Amino acid sequence: MIARAKAKRLSLLLRFPFHTHPSLFIQEHALLAIEAGKHVLVEKPVACTGKDAEEMIARAKAKGVLFLEGMWTRFFPVVEMARHLISTGAIGRVVALHADFGTFSPVIK
Repeated sequence: MIARAKAKRLSLLLRFPFHTHPSLFIQEHALLAIEAGKHVLVEKPVACTGKDAEEMIARAKAKGVLFLEGMWTRFFPVVEMARHLISTGAIGRVVALHADFGTFSPVIK
């Protein structure tokens, strides 16, 4: 399917259900898209090993396409508001920040 795509500006978003292990799919599909000359945006994790990530990055550079990891929380309204409050000094001088973001995920057996 990827190789048959005729659009010149087609990009690919790789996102898999949370209960599937990314290493089973991400690298294989990313490399197929890269070899077909398509830009690739991968939902985190970008790879399961450093070696896998390095291979995908190298192949994308060789093909001249973008290979990106999706960091979508950066643009959440709550994150943008926190950034605004800090940058304007509305909450005083911030000297340290620790934040976690998570979602409910049922146990998969």
